[in-house]
Amino acid sequence: MTSLADTSGDADLTTERRPLLAILDITDVRTYDPAYEAVRKELTERIVRRTRDSGWDARVVYAEKGTLAEVEEQVAGADALLVAGGEDVHPQFYGAPTGYVREGAHFANADANQIEIVRHAVSAGAPVLGICRGLQIINVALGGTLTTDLGDRTIHRDFDSIRDAFVEHPVNITEGSALADELGTQITSVSAHHQAIERLGEGLVAIATAPDGVIEAVVHETAPVLAVQWHPETAIADENQFPALLKAVVRQAVH
Repeated sequence: MTSLADTSGDADLTTERRPLLAILDITDVRTYDPAYEAVRKELTERIVRRTRDSGWDARVVYAEKGTLAEVEEQVAGADALLVAGGEDVHPQFYGAPTGYVREGAHFANADANQIEIVRHAVSAGAPVLGICRGLQIINVALGGTLTTDLGDRTIHRDFDSIRDAFVEHPVNITEGSALADELGTQITSVSAHHQAIERLGEGLVAIATAPDGVIEAVVHETAPVLAVQWHPETAIADENQFPALLKAVVRQAVH
């Protein structure tokens, strides 16, 4: 597996060294919405715990804090990259206008840094895992677009409050895919999003959908990339899902 730090060599996950997952988050300071910040911190902390429970070390990197070079330096040395959830991707990065329904806060610097780091990782053949917004960042990084809002009657989010935002719904996974090999072809996901993939980025293939047709998971045709639209790190999610995602993206990298 190619290391994010050394694109010419292989990182051997069979050694005694615990592999390192760089968790690319947006920011740890959200003065505009302390309640949302508290939820995001809980999710990030749970990602870290489930990463460590899966036999990995974890390093959280905040993409908003610094230049691209500074963020890349913090990511360097990791064996895989996870792009976490968060606010809407700024529509300037996929050619859409601002002012859309339920437009959220934007962190354009974090978006730009995450997009470039994802592009570099994909080019280098490093394993990349995306969760919720992470799936959307990966799609945009590879030239795809997003639906800016799924509407009031979406099955993917409850809009009453951030604490009540997470909803469960079924997901159908393509038989024979790396994800189906780990989780089966039908699962229950926990999600909280109002945007989704509109046009797939270059090289990406949809391998899971919700009952309403929303793309729930993608892989890359040639690179070890796996991203899901749901949140396997939530307290109510099946605890087997997160380690299964890590296992699936690693398996893509070594085959």
